[in-house]
Formats: sequence, C-alpha cells, structure tokens
Amino acid sequence: MIDPGTTFAVRGGVHYPGDATFPPDVFMQQMIKVLKDHGAEFLGETEIIVINDLGKEGCELKSKDGHIVKAKQVVLATGAWSGRIMKTARFNLPMQGGKGYSMTIPRPDASLSIPSLLHEARVSLTPMGNRLRIGGTLEITGWDKKIREEKIKWILESLPRYYPELKVDRPEQIWYGYRPCTPDGMPYIGKMKPDSSIIIATGHSMMGVSLAPATGRLVRNIITKDAVIPSVISPERI
Repeated sequence: MIDPGTTFAVRGGVHYPGDATFPPDVFMQQMIKVLKDHGAEFLGETEIIVINDLGKEGCELKSKDGHIVKAKQVVLATGAWSGRIMKTARFNLPMQGGKGYSMTIPRPDASLSIPSLLHEARVSLTPMGNRLRIGGTLEITGWDKKIREEKIKWILESLPRYYPELKVDRPEQIWYGYRPCTPDGMPYIGKMKPDSSIIIATGHSMMGVSLAPATGRLVRNIITKDAVIPSVISPERI
C-alpha cells in the first residue's frame, strides 16, 4: 500500500509517481535568494499602473507613486491581472480570474502522507511538512472578493467521504486567489506583435507551477534567440 497510515473510503485511485509538490512559501524564499545572488533587484510594494510599449526602443513602466522604470524588454507575468495592465499598453489580452480557495492547517495525525486529488469533489490535499493544505473550486465571478461559505462547507465536508478519519473544522483563515484563465484554456507566451518590447507569460490557469520551467525556457529563447513561438500559445492568436 502506498499510504499505509491512512484509511480510505474509495474504490480505487491512480498514483502518479512522477508528480511532485512543494510548500510555495519556502519555494519563493529560496527563489528570491537565488535571484538576488545573481544580481536581481526587487522593488517591494511597488504597484505598476501603466506599461508603455515603445517597440524596438524598449518599454516604460510607471508605478502608482509616479516612479518610471525603463527597460529594453519586459516580461509580463502578472497572472490574472495581466489583461488589466496590458490595456494601458493598448493591447487587448482577454483574461478572466478563476477564484479558488485554500486552507492551510496543522497536519492531523490521521492525515495522508502523499498529495491527493479528490476528483469528483474537485478538491486537492497537499501535505507540507507539519501542515496540510486543502484547496478547491474554480469560480468565474470576475473580481468578486466574497468568500462563499457554501463553497468552504463543500470542500470540508468532502474530505471524510474519501478519508473517513479526516474531519476538519472550518479554519479561521481562508485564503483565495485568482487563477489566470484564457478564453481557449491555453496560456499566452510570447509577444503581442513582432516588434513589441513586452514578452507575455501568463494564462496558465491551474497549471502555473507545472508549466513554469517550460515557460521560462521559452521566454529565455525569445530574449536570446528571438525564437518563434507556436501559434497555439502565442498572444498574437487573439
């Protein structure tokens, strides 16, 4: 048995031994350190409100406090907010935020030791050391900030249907975020037009972490080799 310390109430499942997970907070801390060690500079608490594409002359970014940053090329990877910021560059980038919820709790003694996707319930369980992350749902509701209690109840009540010993009370803290969804379900990777100084890398919906390495390589090839991107993912397809 793959997870001998866990009691199941299912007929069967599929194990994907190649799948991997990691705590996102730990990953981000490590990435920030690596990037700083390589000379990257971070501008914290800086909201970009305008992006001006100057073509072959470069790009200008204007922050809310009036600060202007100029660059030869800009990689836009702002998730569900990408469509909004691209409007200031006079580009139409259809994008919709798909809201999902997650809860991170101390890991119960009866909790599973490997990640699990509860297919029918559309719920994910991810052990992260001494913590357990519970996530689920995808709401196409615009920029609605409301936490729908019926959704949280559904997520929590689905757990013992699969794991009878896993009964979780509603946590005090509920997190939600917007997944960047495109009309055709494919990401946007590349330039809006050949002479643009903006390289777009967004629209990965629920697969952002999984597709990040491949996306990073494509962006690198655009910058260093002026690579041609397949039309199925190019922003020029819209």
